[in-house]
Amino acid sequence: MTALNDNDWASVTALFREGGLSVILPCYQIAPQVLSNIRHLEALLSGHDFPYEMIPVDDGSTDDTVAVLAALAEMSPAVSPLRFNENRGKGAALLHGAQHAR
Repeated sequence: MTALNDNDWASVTALFREGGLSVILPCYQIAPQVLSNIRHLEALLSGHDFPYEMIPVDDGSTDDTVAVLAALAEMSPAVSPLRFNENRGKGAALLHGAQHAR
């Protein structure tokens, strides 16, 4: 992953200061990685002056992804997980997340 330099963050901050940023994260069978992925993203976004939300959408996982996302939601008000009971695909997960974005 390429880090943004200070000038890039200034542009991003100006762009998202008014309406904020919604990050939709399709998730399927990623229980071992989802905590570190969301924590990394939160660390990246939290140091900047714009509102943001993270919307992980579990796409019918049968592993512990749902439980990990529920625990994350309790720890961070910026995380608002959604879930499909069955696998519908990445596109459906992205659309579902976008429909719930603030």
